Amino acid sequence: MQKKEVCVALGVFSLLALMMSVPFAELEENSEAANSPRSEVAHLNDYAVVGTNILELNRAGGAVWHKELCSLGHGWFCSAVVAEDGFVAVGSTYAKFDLKGDLVWQRTFDDPRAFYTDIIAVDDGFVAADIRSMIKFDDSGDIIWQNDFKPDKGNYLLSFAAVADGFVIVEATMIPIDGGRAPLEPGMTFIKFDRNGNVLWQKYVPSETEIRSMAPISNGFVAVNNKVMKKFDYDGNMMWQSRFDTQIPDDFNAVAAVPGGFIAVGEVSKYSFGEGIWGDIPAKGGGSDATIVKFSEDGDIIWSKIYGGRGSDEFEYVAVVSGGIVVGGISAPASADGTYPGFWGNTYDVLVKYDDNGNVDWVINNRVEKIMGTGIVLAMIVFSLVAAYLVYHYRIFPDRK
Repeated sequence: MQKKEVCVALGVFSLLALMMSVPFAELEENSEAANSPRSEVAHLNDYAVVGTNILELNRAGGAVWHKELCSLGHGWFCSAVVAEDGFVAVGSTYAKFDLKGDLVWQRTFDDPRAFYTDIIAVDDGFVAADIRSMIKFDDSGDIIWQNDFKPDKGNYLLSFAAVADGFVIVEATMIPIDGGRAPLEPGMTFIKFDRNGNVLWQKYVPSETEIRSMAPISNGFVAVNNKVMKKFDYDGNMMWQSRFDTQIPDDFNAVAAVPGGFIAVGEVSKYSFGEGIWGDIPAKGGGSDATIVKFSEDGDIIWSKIYGGRGSDEFEYVAVVSGGIVVGGISAPASADGTYPGFWGNTYDVLVKYDDNGNVDWVINNRVEKIMGTGIVLAMIVFSLVAAYLVYHYRIFPDRK
């Protein structure tokens, strides 16, 4: 083969590689519409935050658009909330986005080490918290007050709620037993604040297992992990608890209050199916499947559903919207049921809308591996061009006579 033929072949290879990158872009752009009902409604009246995903929903419950805040190039955010005319997010900075997801303003904290992990909307602004600080600011981003506090015990923020006379923070706590470094005793620290963020009292509540997720519901908080579910009042007193009849370390990652109870989402191991809370639910075939369970306010199971396929899947966030629930998490390409081919990469970001009875309304798959796949394609193109240059310039393949 002469060098000109090699160059032509490599050029064709580069063109094919470039063409291969087009479907990735189309998948990313069209992923919103994969299984999402749309309608031509003049007033699109519902907005939601799922983790750091912001969404607009039409009156039929279909996703009009969605954006992931940390991918917009404005920094790293950990929590967000729906405002009257947009979204407000906190993390290493705090920012407001309009109802189309475009940045309105962004501010930095006085302390460059600050990183707020939760935010709630109140009547006259927003209150954000982490394990050692609470800050309130108005709709323009102007700080109203900020208070730093030192918890008696505390490792990370579990939940945060506004109550009639102030705020309550619950922090996960791991303390050494008998003053040593190990083993550690899991527990929770309830901290009550007045309306100006001043600490009123702290209360440590021991727990036999580490609490993974907690959320405010009617008259208190509900806490869950892989073994037990507990409800506490706002003063840190346990109202009831319920244990799961399984020995498998499944996880609930997020909880949200719904009318008549609450929703818990997470993952369940394939070895747990057919026993305890999972009853007769068949596994989908992966190492783990994402799960969503609706409980009554007393902790009784109303319904439970599994999402997944041949890969490993997990739900990490949940938000309540008109006509149902939107959950977010990760899903393996093998679980996509053919929606997208899993050539490269390992996971999708997935958003799933359920109605109030646990039926799937729509699914949005975002290709996390698009970046990896496109990177491979670009690397192939660069390699081909470099190889063509070397062949032509250094006459690697001599001409045949």
